[in-house]
Amino acid sequence: MKTIAYTVVQNDMVMLDLWLRYYSRYFDNLFVIKWRTKKKYESYFERLKKKYKIDFDLMGEEDILRYGDNMGARIFIQKKQAEFLALPNEYDWVLYSNLDEILVAKEGKYKDLKDLMERDGRDWIACEGYEVIQV
Repeated sequence: MKTIAYTVVQNDMVMLDLWLRYYSRYFDNLFVIKWRTKKKYESYFERLKKKYKIDFDLMGEEDILRYGDNMGARIFIQKKQAEFLALPNEYDWVLYSNLDEILVAKEGKYKDLKDLMERDGRDWIACEGYEVIQV
């Protein structure tokens, strides 16, 4: 079973590190979309890339300009999901979550998120999310 999780970041390196640390336990591949992130964070991205073996992409400005910030971001995220799902024999599971969302498997039914992915055969599932708050 091959899996990928992806998210979008804009200048929040603390939450990105938490997101990567959590999801790296359960997913084979991690993908981060940088959206209007300041240049001063490039060295941080490089450290995270080595630590978690992740790929980065820049969010397409054409969708942002055409549809506005929120709708353009949503369209870009959906296009990226379609790309991951269209790869032949590549990913059995594709997860998008916001940077501040930590998804967990139902307690008592699954051991953890990996167990859920291995045992649940549905095409999609409804997830229960817990928000991580940066203090």
